[in-house]
Amino acid sequence: MREGISGWLIYLRLQGKRVFRLLPAILLIGALFLGTVLLVGRSFFLSDASGAEKKAVRLGVVGSLDDPMLSTAVATLQNLDTSRFAITLETMSEEEAASALRRGELQAYILIPDGFYDAVNYYRNDVQITYVSTAGAVGIGTVMINEIAEAVGALLLESENAVYGMQSYASERFGDRFTDGAIGDLGFRMSLRYASAIFRRESMYEVHETGLTNSLTFRGYYVCALLLLFLLLIAVPFSPLHTDRDDSLFRLLRVRGISCFAQVLAEYLALAVTVVLLTVLVLFLSGTLLQTAGFTIPEFSASPISSMLSLFPACIPAVFTVCAMQFLLYEFFTGAVSGILVQVLAALTAAYISGCFYPISYFPKTMQFLSNLLPAGTARLLVENGLLGSFDAAVFARALLWIPVCLALAALSRRLSGGQEKRRAAA
Repeated sequence: MREGISGWLIYLRLQGKRVFRLLPAILLIGALFLGTVLLVGRSFFLSDASGAEKKAVRLGVVGSLDDPMLSTAVATLQNLDTSRFAITLETMSEEEAASALRRGELQAYILIPDGFYDAVNYYRNDVQITYVSTAGAVGIGTVMINEIAEAVGALLLESENAVYGMQSYASERFGDRFTDGAIGDLGFRMSLRYASAIFRRESMYEVHETGLTNSLTFRGYYVCALLLLFLLLIAVPFSPLHTDRDDSLFRLLRVRGISCFAQVLAEYLALAVTVVLLTVLVLFLSGTLLQTAGFTIPEFSASPISSMLSLFPACIPAVFTVCAMQFLLYEFFTGAVSGILVQVLAALTAAYISGCFYPISYFPKTMQFLSNLLPAGTARLLVENGLLGSFDAAVFARALLWIPVCLALAALSRRLSGGQEKRRAAA
């Protein structure tokens, strides 16, 4: 027993030396992968739809700006009303609006006909605003614009009916107490009350952003997703250690008392520990680039460098889980070309299923459930919990379960392949 342990430690040290000799190539290819992942992350961050500058819906306003009420209303909405943070109004001719709508530069435009203000001023509804959008513009943006247009129309109609009704009631019942000028003044003050309520409507509701999976913001989610993508790809430069191997060495080790599982464990630890050490460097470089580029991550409570390094404890079980899956793939596909090809394809497939390219919340519930059960999905949840400063015992236990399962399957595969090789040699 003691000789077996001593032999296993020697074999473990031998695997460490093999990794050290290959370290320059690992660092070079790892740097290429990291650069690729960072470029992908930069494109995601720059296209972040959650930025305030990306939220505004563009609406065209077509009408005669010589009308002082129209120009005043547009200026008020553009500068004073809280809708300016969600809707951008642009005045233009009908030809320009129709052309911009066809090009997709506008979501819709509103045509305000001549005489509209006079109709509103005299409480008539015979002049209507025309709302124009494209027939194929199906989506939440179009639905919201339609709802806004209907709400504005209803508000305008009901408020003018209320003012007109109040003035008619006051004239009929209290004509002896109020002059026509006083009743008109009451109508004006009532209109101002309606306008004041509209401008202060943000105090009537509260906006709550739920974020993406685990309530992470867009950028917080992709910090975790892109880190997982790098971990899924980093096994590729280790391929010389696990492909085109000599199975006779494994049979000799078994004769010396080092079982298949012990061999697998030593090789796996050399891979996983190296990746853990590389992860520290990756976290530091990523934090430095985030800080240099000026990208803000809402979940970061300190500087980007410190916040990224604080993810290291959560990355340790994530690395060991992902490396167990990658080692199992190398054990199944031992050829140099097939081993590398399978690692790349498996990494990209696992990245897609785990939500590295599209948020996992976009997928069907069944796919989300299966994704979170797989090693890559489990690793993503570990990193997300680390970013949120939380701990999920079920996720951690699932990560610890995947490691021995993958290693046991790798050891079984090695034992079976060794038995087949032995039978071929005997034949």
